Amino acid sequence: MGILLMGMALAYIAVNAVIIALIGWVASRFTDKPRRWVIGATLVSILIVFGDWLPIWATHHYYCATRAGLSVYKMPEEWKKAHPGVAEKLTWRDLSKSVDDDNGSIYFLNQRILWEIRYVKLPLIHWMKRQRLVDRKTGETLVEKRDISLRLRNGILGGKMEFESMKLWLQPYNQCPIDDSNRHKWLYQDKSFGQLIVEYKKIGRKADE
Repeated sequence: MGILLMGMALAYIAVNAVIIALIGWVASRFTDKPRRWVIGATLVSILIVFGDWLPIWATHHYYCATRAGLSVYKMPEEWKKAHPGVAEKLTWRDLSKSVDDDNGSIYFLNQRILWEIRYVKLPLIHWMKRQRLVDRKTGETLVEKRDISLRLRNGILGGKMEFESMKLWLQPYNQCPIDDSNRHKWLYQDKSFGQLIVEYKKIGRKADE
């Protein structure tokens, strides 16, 4: 794939060089300012490829700052207290049953708790990956994690390669940056979303295999 992209990039540069040279030659014959035409054609060829970089960069950082992160509405111990006697009746397995559809997946962690993964389209080429732990009986959202990524493939779950996928300089915006300044957005009481999944899954007993 890397060789293919490199070949396409070189071909694009070569074709544009020929076109720009042709524009310069024509402009030199019919105008007294061919340099302006050459500069204008060069800018157009650059904007065709890089013109969306600034809005994608700005939108990505905005969504990461305002919509991404971890939200915990109820911890496992709180859920157990709110539903006395239920946890003791629940069972779980190492490999949870799951179902897939066109918009994500659902994992059955135990008889009451679902891990739901959904993808939401955002403006430009952004996705929000929304993951929730849900009480399937009450419909209550217990934990929610929201990630922002770029829609570099059609439908993000597969499908044909989109043009933006060839723009390697967009890859750094395929996830929200996590560092010491914003790590608190992704942890709750020093626990990550993955750790909370395990805790909610194992609030009952392990089923006999």
